Amino acid sequence: MGASIADLVVQAGPYVTAALSAYGGSVLTRAEEVTDSAANAGRRLLQALWRHQPNVTRATLTKELESVRAEGDVERVVAAMRDQMLSALREDVDLYREWTALLPPSGDTVTINASSSRRLAITTPGVMLTSSPHGTVAFGVVGGDSRVVHGAPADSAAPSRRHSREVHLSAVPEPTNALTTRNNRAIAAQEVGDLAEATRLLEQNLAESRRLLGPDHPDSLAASNNLATAFQASGDPLGAIHLLESNLADFRRVSGPDHPDTLTARNNLASAYRAAGELDRAILLFEETLADRERVLGSDHPATLTSRNNLASAYRAAGELDRAILLFEETLADRERVLGSDHPDTLASCNNLAGAYRAAGDTTRAILLFQDNLARSERILGTSHPDTLSSRNSLAGTYRAAGDLNRAIPLYEAVLSERSQMLGPTHPDTVITRRDLAIAYREAGRFDEAIALLRKAFGLYTDLLGQTHPLALATGNDLAIAHQMEGDLQLSINLYRFVADALKETLGDAHPETLAARSNLANAYMAAGDLDRATRLLKTLFALRVDALGPDDPVTVATRKSLRAALQGQRETSGDR
Repeated sequence: MGASIADLVVQAGPYVTAALSAYGGSVLTRAEEVTDSAANAGRRLLQALWRHQPNVTRATLTKELESVRAEGDVERVVAAMRDQMLSALREDVDLYREWTALLPPSGDTVTINASSSRRLAITTPGVMLTSSPHGTVAFGVVGGDSRVVHGAPADSAAPSRRHSREVHLSAVPEPTNALTTRNNRAIAAQEVGDLAEATRLLEQNLAESRRLLGPDHPDSLAASNNLATAFQASGDPLGAIHLLESNLADFRRVSGPDHPDTLTARNNLASAYRAAGELDRAILLFEETLADRERVLGSDHPATLTSRNNLASAYRAAGELDRAILLFEETLADRERVLGSDHPDTLASCNNLAGAYRAAGDTTRAILLFQDNLARSERILGTSHPDTLSSRNSLAGTYRAAGDLNRAIPLYEAVLSERSQMLGPTHPDTVITRRDLAIAYREAGRFDEAIALLRKAFGLYTDLLGQTHPLALATGNDLAIAHQMEGDLQLSINLYRFVADALKETLGDAHPETLAARSNLANAYMAAGDLDRATRLLKTLFALRVDALGPDDPVTVATRKSLRAALQGQRETSGDR
């Protein structure tokens, strides 16, 4: 093939936008009656997409397109269709060839007259589209998680595939067209999981956008947001927070506190707080943003539903499962009512609710809901769609959580095979499934296979993201557990120590993940008979957990029991002497 599928969708974006702006909801049926060549090219692209869809998906696509009844609907529909375009092009080589033939040369520029004089609001959950007076349109994916698919407690949380993407499709001369090329390259880098390269390109674009357009220009603010999201994906939550806090202050000053873009900036900052483990700050900001979106946009607006979903996710991360489940249930019901049961965001809400059931230990309800959601995803999105594969991976994780490894392992193996084939062996989603399968192998006592997969996953995370990225450290911890279960205590201790030291450096001494890693290290010391080191470490852990959680918290109680056992072992060893 020529252009990558991701590049093809990026290139099609302005033409599809122009078509919907010109023809509205009847873009598939109206005769070609406008003189705008870009609009007509987009209309032909959409008609080709519709022709290549199965009947069920055709109905969904038609319904989505017919919902364009006002200018503000265009951006929502274009953003919502991106995953459908990607999936269709991956699965249908004839559609790929037809789109390649229909699209003008990639160097052409496109003017979208319908939105050339205003900044567009955030209209789709998790997706930011902006426009500026000079005609530049920015596709940006923000840090919310309207499409997050949660993994099992010990699984890697499957990241949203909507990475921070901003594509400038400019209708003005150089040098701003250089921003277009660089942003497109950043998208391509993110598609293959090269976050370092994507971050480098986005840093350059932010600097150039500020120099050419000014720091308060909407595109500069969007570029700042996207760079922050890249920092977060690359394992730099503090860098992301610093940039997003500055970005929010700029949005408030430029657009006002109630502007939809300002509310989205608040949502993104709350998401960064959550990723950094600052759950109290995240929950407070999510709650405030939800209240303001309900007041400004209405309770049924897609962005409001996203805020509700994000707040539920933060409750879950904080262990407030009752509140999380109640809010996930409400969000699912609202999305079914507002968007329909087959909408991708509704499917995501179903997955999130199932994940919360699983986290609460209700694996029976979780399995039933995951199975239903997987069947719907296969019917609506196709068997190989990235969201369908994530649903399948989540179902495998629930089987594993329920102790049903006979069903979990073959399903993980199938997902790993499909993701390796579709996305490549180093894609982040592929690496996540490799890690999850390794954990299942470990639990089944298949230590050699588990260790081989975990070593590969750890090496890939280290190469792609760096040794101190949260996913690399989590995988290193999993590898240490496998070595300990296999009986290689010294190797497990070395890995535990590396992970604990790195988490202490990046997250702080009292962060829950740091404490959990140091607890694993203390237990390994005890297993190896090194009671002095175990006791010293457990005393420190016990004091920190009493301060953070209180003396009666179950985790604190468990640490107290481990400390007592270590002290008793010391006394017995001393008595033997």
